[in-house]
Amino acid sequence: MLVADIDPHVHRQLDVTFAGFGHHVRSVFEGTSVSHVLASERYDVVLLATALGDGPDGLSVCRHLRSAGDRIPIIMLGEVEGDADVVAGLDAGADDFMSKPIRLAELRSRIKALLRRERGGGSNLPLRLGHVVLDHSAREVRCDAQPVTLTYTEYEVLLVLMSRADCVCTRTELLHAARGSTTFTDPRSIDVYIHHLRLKLERDPTVPTLIQTVRGVGYKAAHVPVALDGA
Repeated sequence: MLVADIDPHVHRQLDVTFAGFGHHVRSVFEGTSVSHVLASERYDVVLLATALGDGPDGLSVCRHLRSAGDRIPIIMLGEVEGDADVVAGLDAGADDFMSKPIRLAELRSRIKALLRRERGGGSNLPLRLGHVVLDHSAREVRCDAQPVTLTYTEYEVLLVLMSRADCVCTRTELLHAARGSTTFTDPRSIDVYIHHLRLKLERDPTVPTLIQTVRGVGYKAAHVPVALDGA
């Protein structure tokens, strides 16, 4: 794993803990180092602090990686004073956000949940939702035949919704499917991922037709007609 944090204590803590579980831990202290390292080395996950040394902060680094099409799992680490801090991290493209001080058992659980998403499973037949097609065998999503870049969590949430089209999924169910656990997570955080999916997939995000809100419960993917050429 790649750990980017300004605090040397965090690096020592994570290095000792995760090395014991067989993980190779690479530590950097500045935002510019993250992109440089990932350009030549690949890691299973990035632990990215909001506060870094000279150069861009963690939010800026995360936005840069996502805009460049890098889908590596990212867990943001930072001080949390309110929901706005968590939302800012998720909006930047992080797959998860964990508040400091770090609870190591919880962090390990979240990392394991992220890494489980690498595994395939289920039917290899593509799923279709209106003008959106999800090919799980290739882990690819296309919107109007054009590839769409999703974060790991966005992809997992969409997979659950499309696999259960026309069925209502509660926020807790979606979080459990996406992360493997809801023990430490506010179910309302799923709203951020739904917002991102609508921006990326809906033809008019202000009038969502693919992913519909079921007030007081959660969300459902609703089948819509696909317009044929010349129709």
